[in-house]
Amino acid sequence: MNKNLRNKENLKTLQQNDPFILNIIDQTIGVTVYSFDHDSSQWEEILGQGPFFLVKSIQPFYTMVLLDQKAYQNLTLTVTSYDTIEVEGRLVTYTTLRQGRSQIVGLRFHYQGDIERILTNIKM
Repeated sequence: MNKNLRNKENLKTLQQNDPFILNIIDQTIGVTVYSFDHDSSQWEEILGQGPFFLVKSIQPFYTMVLLDQKAYQNLTLTVTSYDTIEVEGRLVTYTTLRQGRSQIVGLRFHYQGDIERILTNIKM
């Protein structure tokens, strides 16, 4: 399948879950998602590995979407100027405030080169 056709199919799949997605800005094939548990001070895997997409939606924010191939559930993270994104090796930590408590999500990219490219595309 050529790249343009694959991108159209991926966009169609993403729009089935979120009809407000306008286009795919970037993507990579392998990301594993972790959540930081404040009580135990440990990382817990919350979604297995799957394709990762940085998308632009109707809202003035970027959205990170991971399609989990094992659990059949997706993770969607909306990136705003109030959030913090940090890089530690191949782990990208995303911190946001939810229900008055900070939530930390770790995205472990399988390829180091994908991190800089994707984060460069997030313009806040």
